[in-house]
Amino acid sequence: MTKSVVFMFSGQGSQYYHMGRELYNKQPVFREWMQTFDRVACEMLGVSLIEIIYDDAKTKGSTFDRLQHAHPALYMVQFALAQVLIAQGLRPDFVLGTSLGETVAAAVAGAMAAEDLLRLVNGQARLVESSCEPGGMIAILHDPRLYEEEPMLYCFSELASVNYESHFVVAGYQRNLECIMKYLKAEGILFQALPVTRAFHSSCLEPAREQYAEMLQHVACRQLQFPMVSCVHGEVIHQLASGYFWDAARQPIQFPAALRSLESAGPCLYLDLGPTGTLNHFVKSNLPAGSPSRHAAVLTPFQQDLHHLEAVLDRWHSG
Repeated sequence: MTKSVVFMFSGQGSQYYHMGRELYNKQPVFREWMQTFDRVACEMLGVSLIEIIYDDAKTKGSTFDRLQHAHPALYMVQFALAQVLIAQGLRPDFVLGTSLGETVAAAVAGAMAAEDLLRLVNGQARLVESSCEPGGMIAILHDPRLYEEEPMLYCFSELASVNYESHFVVAGYQRNLECIMKYLKAEGILFQALPVTRAFHSSCLEPAREQYAEMLQHVACRQLQFPMVSCVHGEVIHQLASGYFWDAARQPIQFPAALRSLESAGPCLYLDLGPTGTLNHFVKSNLPAGSPSRHAAVLTPFQQDLHHLEAVLDRWHSG
C-alpha cells in the first residue's frame, strides 16, 4: 500500500547552533534558500543570521534562546530542508507543524510567499520579546495525568502540550517554573527545561495579542497546495485564516490528535525536518502496534545530515 508522505516541522526549543551546517556547506539548494532568507533577515535585524547560526565561537551546547534570532533561524533551516526534498522529487501529501513549525508548514504549503512568512515570524518574535514577561517551558517525562493531580503544576503553570503517554510540556513565568523544577527534582521525575525565554502556548502571551492581531490584518493566505495537519485543531485543514498564526503560538499543541487523523486515512511516511528529530520520536511513541507507517529524521545534533538525507530518499524511492 502506498504511504502518504508527511513533512513535519518543529518549534521553539529544538534550535541549536550549527543546525544543518553540513547541508549548508555541501547542499546547493539548502544553501541557496538559506542565503535568500539571510538577505531578508539582514533587512529586518541588521545582522546575518547565517553568521549567528554558524558562529564558530559557539558550540552546539551553547544556549541559543534569543527569540529574534532563534525564531527565524528555525524557520529558515526547516523550510530550506523541505525545498531540498522537493527538488529531489519528494513532495509531501501533507504538512504538519508544531508551534512555530506550523508557520513553516504553511509556507511549504504555499499559504504565502516564504519571505513574507519569514517577516511575520520575525514580527512575532519582536512582539513577544517586547510585550511578554520572561517565562519558559518544561518538558516532563511522566504520565500527563500528573498535571491534573498535582497542585504545584496546575496552579503555577499551564499545559502547553501532551506529546505522548509519558511526555508533556508545561509553560509559565520563570519564577513559577523554578518552583516546579525543584518539586520535580525532589520527586525524582525526569524533566528538561527547554531553551526558550517566553511561555508559549499559555496566557503569558496575551500581552502580545492585540498588536499581533493588528499585524495579521495585513496578512492574506492563499489556497494551500498541500493539505495541512493542524496541531491547533488536531485535524486536516485545507485553508488558513490569518488568525491561525496567533492560535499556533497561543493554543495548546494537539500532536497525538493530529497524528490520529492521519493514521485514520491510511499508512504514512513521516519525515521530521526539524533540527533535533524530536517529532520523529513523538511519532514512534504514538503509533499503534502493528501500524504500517514509517518515520525518519534528517537532521540531528550528531551531524551525518547528508547521510540521513540520502537514506530518506532511498527509502522513498524503494517504497
